[in-house]
Amino acid sequence: MAEQARQAGALRTLAYCYSYIGTTEYFQGKFREAIDNLLRSAALYREINAPSGEAMVLQRLGVVRTATGEWDQALSDLHRALDIARGYILQGHSMMRVYATLARNRLEAGDFRAALDCAR
Repeated sequence: MAEQARQAGALRTLAYCYSYIGTTEYFQGKFREAIDNLLRSAALYREINAPSGEAMVLQRLGVVRTATGEWDQALSDLHRALDIARGYILQGHSMMRVYATLARNRLEAGDFRAALDCAR
């Protein structure tokens, strides 16, 4: 599907495909590949000015980077996702997922006070 989307110039579909591929790779434990595809997805969503899509991908990127111990980079991705999510159609859904991932990130990084703040 990604190849067909690329050939057709359907960038939104291609961004979605990269997001789905990256998520699937994450579930398979292919973390580097997942990060690469999620970054491709985020870049495409940014290129076509689709902030809700970009925020959701950055949230998933935060999940993957938290799982690999890249807590500071994940934190940066997640704060960017929050900034992007505000004011867009999926704001409530996006922000809830981002805050949950932020709390998990801070727990795994050993910053319990920040984890509690995120949960609040």
